[in-house]
Amino acid sequence: MSKDSIQWELLVKHFNDPQDTSLAQKVAAWRTESPDNQKTYEELSRLWNFSGEISILDNFDLKNEVNSLVGKLPATDIIEEEEPPVSGRNNRKWMWAAAILLITGAAMAWWTLEMNKVKYLDRLTDATTADTILLSDSSHIYMDHSSHVRYPDRWTGQTRTVFMEQGNAFFDIASDPAPFIVKVGTSSITVLGTSFNIRLQGNTLNLSVKTGKVRFDTPNQETILNAGMGMSYNTTTDSISTFDAVNTNEDAWITRELVFVDASLTEVCKKMEIFYNVKIRFKGDVPLRKLNATFKNNRLEEVLEILEAAYPVKVTQQGNDIIIKSK
Repeated sequence: MSKDSIQWELLVKHFNDPQDTSLAQKVAAWRTESPDNQKTYEELSRLWNFSGEISILDNFDLKNEVNSLVGKLPATDIIEEEEPPVSGRNNRKWMWAAAILLITGAAMAWWTLEMNKVKYLDRLTDATTADTILLSDSSHIYMDHSSHVRYPDRWTGQTRTVFMEQGNAFFDIASDPAPFIVKVGTSSITVLGTSFNIRLQGNTLNLSVKTGKVRFDTPNQETILNAGMGMSYNTTTDSISTFDAVNTNEDAWITRELVFVDASLTEVCKKMEIFYNVKIRFKGDVPLRKLNATFKNNRLEEVLEILEAAYPVKVTQQGNDIIIKSK
């Protein structure tokens, strides 16, 4: 093994373990031997620091890689017969050139990998604001307040995957051969092109499908939902219950529309509580009459007046507390 190769391995070991005092002393002694050594050390140190995150260097056989590269250099550049001392200098320069090329090449490879790596972005809304995400495939995610979605800056591979971390969101997915997947904890929702709403509340996930078809997967089961269907998933018990989503109005927060078809007054009031952020209590018997109505951008007071006209009840309101009393 040549002296130059030994010094190269010494430097690499030192860069990998700068706390090793024995290596540090040997490198310090080598640096003081000549100005060229000091300059070479500084150049390699800068390159090494730049490539500090390059895991590919861990796989290099340093001695073989350097010797292999030197072996591929033009033989005429190394003059051994006429001037041995000059040959030594040239060979040493080629060895260091090889070392620099190896590290620089690895740095460029790392940079290319970093630039091509998909980055996931986090979008969060607070208690008073909503937001919209436009994905690179023209799909839209409409986020309600107090929600959190994680999504890639661009699509790669065979699927389109996002993560629903918390809150409430409506997904309007562009048609594409690549399946669109929403990961929610250990479960997932898979679609090709459709619109649906996801609401996370504690250990309950509510999913309602407005258009198209979706597949809901957990580690233990699979459920297919068509347009107009909904389901509730308990993450603690791993249990699923499906239902008719006609009167659920899960997307009312974005459409600003409440639609009721043969809905009981109890159902109506439950959706009003969510939509208007109020608390409704009953006193006396609850009327059994069904309600068929559509409320579009109506104020709470307007809806309460309609309920009083449609049912034999008296409605009183104090702030966010509403009492419906049978007559």
